[in-house]
Amino acid sequence: RQGPACPQDGGASVIKETMGRRASRGEDSSLSPDSRSTTARHTTSDALLAGGFGGACLCVVGAPFDVVKVRQQQTRSDGASPSRIVRSILRAEGVVGLWRGVGPPLMVAVPQFALVFGSHEAARALISRHSTRPPGDGRDAALAGALVAVPTTFVYTPVDRVKLAMQSDGRRVASGLPPLYSSASQCARQLWRSGGAASFSRGFFATLAPGRSR
Repeated sequence: RQGPACPQDGGASVIKETMGRRASRGEDSSLSPDSRSTTARHTTSDALLAGGFGGACLCVVGAPFDVVKVRQQQTRSDGASPSRIVRSILRAEGVVGLWRGVGPPLMVAVPQFALVFGSHEAARALISRHSTRPPGDGRDAALAGALVAVPTTFVYTPVDRVKLAMQSDGRRVASGLPPLYSSASQCARQLWRSGGAASFSRGFFATLAPGRSR
């Protein structure tokens, strides 16, 4: 007796369909689960290193522009152009004044941006494993970026508070008054004595909101 006919390529069709689903999710079918997890760990560690180095460079290069911006926002004179502010800083504080307050953000820039890059890579990998959308979908990328803002805001807000206090103190020096803080650590201690933990968390949600939208 002849049994029921079965398609000769049935197994091959199932395999091809499975590989197609994996490819659509960006998975490499030639890698074992252990190999894929190792590759993901290496990608995240590379992102941590790249983020830390990039954050340090960004902080050092951008500090003078940030100092001039804050001084210009704090001055009451409409004629205070950036070049005029730079000249006043150089006369009163020297070249070092352009990097006033850079210590706290520089110390945190490396772990902060390492956290940004690393957590974004981890969030992207996590979302891609559970998402039904095609790889590179803008909604998944936006969700991964929004998740990064939560941990980084906890790191950035206290540091930004000290940085702005130091830059405001630099304006006092430029106007001929003695400085309130001799160092960033003294500034942090004085802020703690004056307001405790609440003093360092001012502006937390204002910092979080644009961070989630980037």
